Amino acid sequence: MNIGGKRVRLVRDKRKIKRKKKKIYDQDVLVALKEIWKICDYICSKRLTPLLEEIIPVLEKWGEIKLSAKVREKPLKISAASIDRLLADTRKKYRIKGRSTTKAGTLLKKSIPIRTFAD
Repeated sequence: MNIGGKRVRLVRDKRKIKRKKKKIYDQDVLVALKEIWKICDYICSKRLTPLLEEIIPVLEKWGEIKLSAKVREKPLKISAASIDRLLADTRKKYRIKGRSTTKAGTLLKKSIPIRTFAD
C-alpha cells in the first residue's frame, strides 16, 4: 500500500477488543435460567422465552425456585439468542454424539412376510 508516495505495510493488531458494556445477565440470572430450563425439560430457547412470563410466578408459588427482585425482572426481558449464549456450555455437557439407536435389525426384517408380484 502506498501513502504519500511511500510504501507502507499495514500491521493489524490481533488482540481481542475488551468488552465496553457491562454484562446484563450475571451469574445469578444464569443459575436461575439453568434451573428453569431443567424444570421445563431442556426445551429450546425459542419456546422457553415466552414461557418464562408464565412459569416464573408458578415456580415461585410452589417453592421450586427463589428469585430476588432484580433477578426476577431480567429473565422476563431476555431474548432467545441470549438464552442460547448463556446455556451454551451447559448444553455441551448434555449432548451425546456418536450414538445411534435407530439402526434397523435384520432379524426383524426377515420375520415380516412381504408379498411380491412373483407370489
